[in-house]
Amino acid sequence: MTVYVRCENDGRWRLWVRSAAGESPAGVRLNRGGMFPYETLYDHQDHAQATYQAGRLQEYIDDRDRVLVANRKKKERWS
Repeated sequence: MTVYVRCENDGRWRLWVRSAAGESPAGVRLNRGGMFPYETLYDHQDHAQATYQAGRLQEYIDDRDRVLVANRKKKERWS
């Protein structure tokens, strides 16, 4: 899953997620599981702030994936 920043028609910046399932606004998919603070997913006033939040979100997703893979490997080892 890759997080990127896109400028909307109203001039605000928003986080988007690109994955095998396609592209969607970050809040639509990620908020279902409460993965990241809600207020950081939506409209930002400038590109710098949106890019910073995209980096934080990408780091969070990568850390979560690492934990899931490690747990899966541990489970397979004990099976």
